[in-house]
Amino acid sequence: MYKTVGLYKRMDNEDEFYDYYTNVVVPQLLNIPGVLKVEVTRLHSTRVSGDSNYFLMGETYFANYESFQRTLTTPEGKAALATALKESSEFLTAYVGQEESFKTNIFTKPHYIK
Repeated sequence: MYKTVGLYKRMDNEDEFYDYYTNVVVPQLLNIPGVLKVEVTRLHSTRVSGDSNYFLMGETYFANYESFQRTLTTPEGKAALATALKESSEFLTAYVGQEESFKTNIFTKPHYIK
């Protein structure tokens, strides 16, 4: 599975941007042919990370790289990208990657636990 990851830097109007992102950007992303799902995570600092420069992470999932590439050429994909960048280009760091998932079986004890 391929995905885009957008990390949004802290800003003065974080709550307003979150509302804009979840109510405007996410519906547009979900309307793009080839998009499987969108996940949004509000980020919080930890003792390990200290103060984080980022407050929000948005992930958009695609079946494969080819599907991701096709979405960029659709009218819906172009519109969603324009909408996302309109309010956030100076705050956005974006990545594209291939995801791998690792899960535990809840019915058996993992081999590394004694």
